[in-house]
Amino acid sequence: KRLRERARESSFIHTGSHSIPPQLLIHSDAAAAAPISPARAPCLQDLQAMAAAAIRGQINVLIATMFTTGLVDDAFLQLQRMREQGSVTPAHVVEVMNRFLNDAERIINDITGLMIEPEVDFDKVDGLVQQLKVACSSVGAKRLNLCCVQHFTPEARNKDGYLEALGRVRFQFYDLRSMFKIIMELEQHLAACGPK
Repeated sequence: KRLRERARESSFIHTGSHSIPPQLLIHSDAAAAAPISPARAPCLQDLQAMAAAAIRGQINVLIATMFTTGLVDDAFLQLQRMREQGSVTPAHVVEVMNRFLNDAERIINDITGLMIEPEVDFDKVDGLVQQLKVACSSVGAKRLNLCCVQHFTPEARNKDGYLEALGRVRFQFYDLRSMFKIIMELEQHLAACGPK
C-alpha cells in the first residue's frame, strides 16, 4: 500500500504551487484485484468504420475552412449536403469538382492564349470570363468568381490590366484546385473504407 502511495505522489504533475494528479484507470483496490477481461478485438468492419469517420471528419473540417475563408459559398455546401443525405453519390460530387477544374483550367488557358496575341480581342476575353463566372457559380467557387468580377472590369480593359487580372484569377484557381484535389483524394480513401 505504501509503495502505491509513493508511486501516486511521484506521478503528479507539478505546476507552480499546485499539483495535478494524473488520470488513473484503477479507482479502487477492489478494481485493482479484479481479473482483467480481454476486450473484443476490433474487427475489420470496426476499423473501416473508424477510418471512414476520421476521413469524413477531415473532409468536414476542410469544407468548413473553405467556407469560412470565402473560398466556396453555399452552392458548394449544398452539393456536400446532397452527398451526405444520399441524394447524390460521392462519385458524382467528385465528378462535378473534376469537371469544374477541367473547364476552368481550359478557360483560363484560352484567356491566356488570347492575351499573348499582339492585338487582344477583348470581346472574346470577356466572353471567356463570363463562361468562367458561370462555371464558378455552378460549383460555388466564390473567391474565384469574385476575382473575375473585381478584376476583369471595363476600367482594366487593356492588355496590362487584363494580364494583371489573369494573374490574380490564376492564383485563385490554383488555390481552389489544391483544396478540391485534397477533397477528391480523401473521398477516394473514404470509398476504399467501404459503405457507410
